[in-house]
Amino acid sequence: MDVSKIKNCDKIVGIFKDGKLTPESTIAQGTAPHTVGFTDVLDGTTFAAGQTGWMTLIPTIYNADTLGIRPDLIGRPISSWTELLNPEFKGKASILDISSIGIPGSTVLFYLVLTALVILSILVSFGVGLLFSQSGLEVHWATSGLGAQLAWTLPFGLLIMFAVFNRFDRSYEEAARDLGATPWQVLRYVVIPIIGPSLIGGRFSVVTTPEVSVPILGDNVLAYGLGGALAKVRASGVPVLALEQAEARVADEIRRAIAEDGVSSVVLGCGGMAALRDRLQAETPVRLIDGVRAAVAIACSLFA
Repeated sequence: MDVSKIKNCDKIVGIFKDGKLTPESTIAQGTAPHTVGFTDVLDGTTFAAGQTGWMTLIPTIYNADTLGIRPDLIGRPISSWTELLNPEFKGKASILDISSIGIPGSTVLFYLVLTALVILSILVSFGVGLLFSQSGLEVHWATSGLGAQLAWTLPFGLLIMFAVFNRFDRSYEEAARDLGATPWQVLRYVVIPIIGPSLIGGRFSVVTTPEVSVPILGDNVLAYGLGGALAKVRASGVPVLALEQAEARVADEIRRAIAEDGVSSVVLGCGGMAALRDRLQAETPVRLIDGVRAAVAIACSLFA
């Protein structure tokens, strides 16, 4: 980020700029924040040796436990990451989550991993067919064919699921546990309702009423942790009280969302569209989700 646009940049303590809290301080051991706080250029992939005009993050919290090792308190050498799990340091150890600015060669690494998955799937598929053939079992689409198909698609399905789960905000789980929820209740009432739509619906767009609703709905989607699956929030331009008379304009916007956004589902972004859902679904090739009906279904599931 451009340092000139950080309003209180001059008030950031020296720990994050040159590694010293005061001019007389000694730079701490471990990964000092100032060594990973700057890049030489916008979108740089390496850290700068000193302060530049580009910061990798805005510091918010300083905690000594996250900055390295305190030899004066530990009293012995630390040579393994396993020490983080040592009961001796219970409540005194933590892991620093450093913002990522990219890894050189990451694109090549990604395609190498993808190629490895494809080759592995091909070999396993051939192995399934060979196993059936050598065992004297009938080679059929419902047996060996299905096994080979699963071997091809499972790795990619797992990658998609990992992407969905990585978008989940863990603070919802923490809040539920703080309120006394059991692991099963956290899964049933928090994780599944939030992640479920992404697994079932894939990418989606929202079609709402006037343009003024667009930023509000976009912020709500981000707040619920589904921003990665959102393609676009679209305004039909139809006022709420005119929805029944202008159903065709809503249908046109839904068709544009399907054609331009590449989505597999569309969410009706206004409670007033609930009465239109069934008629619109009859002429829509993808799933239409009525927010009112979906909310009622989730509420009912809480008492099932």
